Amino acid sequence: MNIKHATSDDIKFIQELHILVGPPNLGEDKDWTYEELMDMFHDNLCFIAWEDNTRIGFILGTRLRPFGAMIWNAAVLPKYQSRMVGPQLIKHFEDSALASGVKWIVNYIKHNADWVEIERNGRKYLKGEKYTEVITIL
Repeated sequence: MNIKHATSDDIKFIQELHILVGPPNLGEDKDWTYEELMDMFHDNLCFIAWEDNTRIGFILGTRLRPFGAMIWNAAVLPKYQSRMVGPQLIKHFEDSALASGVKWIVNYIKHNADWVEIERNGRKYLKGEKYTEVITIL
């Protein structure tokens, strides 16, 4: 598997995979427009996973100035979901973010639960009624 920066050539794949696997982590039934994706690409924190010249997954993120970043969405084709593609995309995102001066990353995962704070291995999880806020300190 290879990982590269996302480009305008990848937009159709991102949009189609987003629809195939469901709404983004924030739980919005929203399609990413061409313009929104191109705007995200400016921070160089959007990546595509490839295998045998086939796109198999993506991760979308942006900088939160001055020292943060946010993962907006990540998805992997169902056929490749048991092959550790997602964790490799996240690791690549974290390494790239750290190299660009990012000190922490946040993302939100939709679910239903009461608020509980858990800290494990440098990751802070705030489980809430609708979302889990995951903060990774790099």
